[in-house]
Amino acid sequence: MIIYDKEGLRNVKIVSVASQYYQKGLITKDELSAIEHTHPSPFYTPNLFVRIGFFILTCIISAFGCGLLCLLMAESDIVATYGWVIFLAILNYVALEVLTNQNHYYKAGVDDALLWISGGLLVGAVIALGRQWRKSSIYFSFYFSGSSCFYHAIYRYACRSGILSCCVCTGVF
Repeated sequence: MIIYDKEGLRNVKIVSVASQYYQKGLITKDELSAIEHTHPSPFYTPNLFVRIGFFILTCIISAFGCGLLCLLMAESDIVATYGWVIFLAILNYVALEVLTNQNHYYKAGVDDALLWISGGLLVGAVIALGRQWRKSSIYFSFYFSGSSCFYHAIYRYACRSGILSCCVCTGVF
């Protein structure tokens, strides 16, 4: 799923290219402000310190929320399975979708943290699944496809995602 609005991403890209052209001296300040006025960004993107703060706060809130759910379900044996971790990953991803669509976050720290948390939980669940299916080739295909998709979604570079997937896989085995 594409979390961000396509039109908003296009506007961000147009303004970014226009500001690069302005820095090179290819367009004037009036033309740059006209482009910024014509292509407004609907996203909330804070500065670096606020982004780091939102990232840390989101990690803490997610950890407390997952911990509360684990405490509520502690009586059952479902918490000890890999399915529970997959459920928590899906829950964090749904929270990412909802918060990003409602508040229009774009590189705000909240969306970054929830993406990393959901991806990390998903990879952790696949590792837990692999411990049960250690001899099976299905585990390897799940692991490679899951980690490759996760890293590709984050970095958007196929070569880098394949290299990172191999590095993570080498570290696990």
